[in-house]
Amino acid sequence: MESLSDRLIWFLERFSRAFKVIAIDSITPFAANMREIELMNFFVGLRRVALRGKLVVTTLHSNILSEKLVTKLVALADSYFKLGFAEIGGRTVRVIGVVKLRGAPGVPESSIAFEVDPSFGVKVVPLALAKA
Repeated sequence: MESLSDRLIWFLERFSRAFKVIAIDSITPFAANMREIELMNFFVGLRRVALRGKLVVTTLHSNILSEKLVTKLVALADSYFKLGFAEIGGRTVRVIGVVKLRGAPGVPESSIAFEVDPSFGVKVVPLALAKA
């Protein structure tokens, strides 16, 4: 019997010409119920779709995976960003860190601190304040 992940990859490979961007948010509940080999095969399938010139974006809570599997998935990905929180100037802000960016010269070590304001949208926290 074919798994749900196999069927999803089949669909994406077959109909990917109709899309420029494929976003899956969030894959966490799906991944939590998969064996490691199934999840790895799913990401290999997503990689095949990406190699056809498609932008594939997935979100995943990495704390549900073993460190070994996270390392393998990061190696397979073109880019890997990690979202977290930090205390800056007495307030909690979100921080997105660039862990991996294929094609970028050297090792990326940049982070961007930001807040989400319902009235104004995303507000980037100045780096001078972020480093204070």
